[in-house]
Amino acid sequence: PKVLIFDDSTSAVDSATESTIREGLASLKDVTKIIIAQRVTSVMNADQIIIMEDGTIADSGTHEELLGQKGGYYQLYTGALELD
Repeated sequence: PKVLIFDDSTSAVDSATESTIREGLASLKDVTKIIIAQRVTSVMNADQIIIMEDGTIADSGTHEELLGQKGGYYQLYTGALELD
């Protein structure tokens, strides 16, 4: 396929399984992958991360860019923000 969409595919798996899933996705070349996730580790290697809040785009960038902004993504990554 040219496009794969994963809707929260890692939410119910342990860290080892999540790592295996990420490695498998990384091995797929020439495929656009859209990953909807609550875990930062599921998306931190993505080319582009989009943060949604209340149905709108709150922020976007790479993992490093979003950490540098010290906003909501940074808070999620450092454990300072709890999800509902």
